[in-house]
Amino acid sequence: MAPPVGFLPAPNFAGFVTADGQASILVAELPADSAPVIATLFNDLPSARQHFATQGVEVDRLHSIVADGIAVPVAVGRQAAHGRVFDKWVALYQGHRTVLVTIQAPAAHALAQPAALAALSSVTLGSPASLDEALAALPFHATAQPPFRVIDTLAGAGMLMMAGERDVDPDGRQPRVIIGSQLSLPVGSDDLARLSRVLIGGTREIQQGTPLARQAVAFGGIEGERVTGSLPDGGRYVHYLALWPGRRYVRLVAMFPPDSDAKTYDAVEAIARSVRFKD
Repeated sequence: MAPPVGFLPAPNFAGFVTADGQASILVAELPADSAPVIATLFNDLPSARQHFATQGVEVDRLHSIVADGIAVPVAVGRQAAHGRVFDKWVALYQGHRTVLVTIQAPAAHALAQPAALAALSSVTLGSPASLDEALAALPFHATAQPPFRVIDTLAGAGMLMMAGERDVDPDGRQPRVIIGSQLSLPVGSDDLARLSRVLIGGTREIQQGTPLARQAVAFGGIEGERVTGSLPDGGRYVHYLALWPGRRYVRLVAMFPPDSDAKTYDAVEAIARSVRFKD
């Protein structure tokens, strides 16, 4: 990718950032099986608006560009956060890889749309990264503990761990851990409890659960929050969250089937203790 003038390779995430740290380009590789579903979000303006609104992004219009010989949909809009308004361009690339590229810049930064679209048009899709390469590109460290193993990275900003024989478990019969991070706060708030409720409510696997307890805990190297709850099938979930006010957050979601044992719960606690943002 040839970024706009003033953008340099980011030191702690996959993408680019300006010297003042105010504007960024996030490059996220997506699981291959997610491409058909994500593509539908760009089918029409109502679909795009509905989806991105859950992330606090107001979509104004959709564009279509050509990059690396393929048609690429681009959602264009803005997001209010931390007392400022950010212009955003989100492009979806589908080929032998599926990649989401997001350009974000404060409105005052005056990044012109032609420059943003030109950068998005310059993207070419290389060979898929190895799992070790993908893990190294994440903005955080985390260590798997038996019986969990790392399965894959998620959108360049998350990690999936699974316990059990299968690597793919669409029925949710195996314990799983998802760790994710974001370099901005989606609801424009530094309120830890509020952000935790928003993230839990937006997570399909646990949004129908019932919170049972909230507790202040150390997570990600700083003070965080842990929420434990029950799931409709009789299983349990735990949600860890830590945020750096005005900057970024990291969270861990673990889901336990009803027959999960104490060793599995202990392993998740050990994984949570290992999570650290990279400098």
